[in-house]
Amino acid sequence: MSGTNGRLDKSVRKLRMNTSKQLRSRVLAGEPCALCGRPIDLSLPQFYVDPKDGKRKRAPWSFEVDEIEPFSQGGLPYGDNCQPAHRFCNQKAGDKRKRAKKRQMPQKPTTSRNW
Repeated sequence: MSGTNGRLDKSVRKLRMNTSKQLRSRVLAGEPCALCGRPIDLSLPQFYVDPKDGKRKRAPWSFEVDEIEPFSQGGLPYGDNCQPAHRFCNQKAGDKRKRAKKRQMPQKPTTSRNW
């Protein structure tokens, strides 16, 4: 599925683009952000120039494709595994399972009293 340097193959990228187009049409039909439930404004640009520092930044409330099961965890980056979301909501949700694994407390070591 991925190429030699971690990039997606051309066929997978094409499927991803088709999924993005399908999700955009669902949003136009009224489907809200799958994470917060608010409507997604497709007229917002993906990038904007911050007037404070003049740097190009991603717009937080723009449309983004959210993977239900993250690609890093074996999920497919297209098809039924994708849903529409705001960029802000998608970044806030992140890879939940990855963070949950980090939070697990290590087990208390068992020591013997026979010394």
